[in-house]
Amino acid sequence: MELGIALLIYLGTLVGVTFFLLYLNYTIFASFVLALIFSLILLNILFPVTSNELDDINSLTSLYIFVQIFTLIIFFIYAFITTISETRDKKKFPMRYNIV
Repeated sequence: MELGIALLIYLGTLVGVTFFLLYLNYTIFASFVLALIFSLILLNILFPVTSNELDDINSLTSLYIFVQIFTLIIFFIYAFITTISETRDKKKFPMRYNIV
């Protein structure tokens, strides 16, 4: 498949899955991240990068690389934001050890 068509399918899937997950009452950021992950997997299946594309870099190849990096950055930001708010409950899980 050509890269331009694969990127258009990626964009359509991203928008469609985002709106579907919003319909299922996910938050905006969570639905966008899940749609990004699903769309990135689909993009990598439709157009796996080979050495030929890396030898002849054009605007579509640059966009493809940007999408790959952007998705990873957004995923790590989302993971950081969701895990930073999860703290240990000191009543249920104390850090004190009783050694007798």
